[in-house]
Amino acid sequence: ALSDADLELLQRLRARVPAAGEPSAPSTCRLPGIPEFEFETLVGEGGQAAVYRARQIKLGRRVVAIKIVGQEARMFFRGHVMGTAHEAKALPQLDHPHIVRLYDAAEHHGIPYLVLEYMDGGTLKQRIDKQRFGFRQAAELVEVLAGAIQFAHDRGIVHRDLKPRNILF
Repeated sequence: ALSDADLELLQRLRARVPAAGEPSAPSTCRLPGIPEFEFETLVGEGGQAAVYRARQIKLGRRVVAIKIVGQEARMFFRGHVMGTAHEAKALPQLDHPHIVRLYDAAEHHGIPYLVLEYMDGGTLKQRIDKQRFGFRQAAELVEVLAGAIQFAHDRGIVHRDLKPRNILF
């Protein structure tokens, strides 16, 4: 569950940022207090975080995903991403063609957020819902996923929430 402050922040963002698939407002908005990003749309939301498509103004307006972490996940992120130098250094080193790149991990007014590579090809869940995978196609996907997971594990990183909704294309 999200704290009251998290819920208030998400409500303010939802009121100003269209959800994926909805028409965009005439102009983009900025998340209060994080002026280097222009938020365009809410991409996904779960019990632990909300993810937005945004443009990083300082770096040529590149498209990124901003993951704003909820109250329950904060202790994990503070202990494993923000507060631990080893983890903060390890995550960006996951340079693998099948792992989303982490560009930055920061905190604003006590709310951690991640700046990630934006993936616009949908999720595995969406693909499963649209089509049936053949045996060869499923086996090839399992091989790719296993390789990416092993790559992360070899560097001491465990995903902890691996599911079709979190596998991006």
